[in-house]
Amino acid sequence: MRNAPDRWFGSVLRDVPGKDTPPDRYVAPERVREARKLSDEAERLVCASRFEEAIPVYDRALLLNPGYMAAWGRKGAVLGQLARYEDSIIWP
Repeated sequence: MRNAPDRWFGSVLRDVPGKDTPPDRYVAPERVREARKLSDEAERLVCASRFEEAIPVYDRALLLNPGYMAAWGRKGAVLGQLARYEDSIIWP
């Protein structure tokens, strides 16, 4: 049963479109750092219950680094907190 998690994740990922395609571009280190700063700023807004203000800050971070999964997840959590469920679904 040691490989059971691998089989489960494999079955989940099998149907994800684009999973085998490499990233379309390299993200420069300075963009990664700036995206992290913006995400941290958005998190401070969330901690202050300023959810609506945090969303555009997460959007700016994601424009700089589209592969920043933590920012995607945090933005989704904020949208869920605001009951904006349709806005939190992104599917190509």
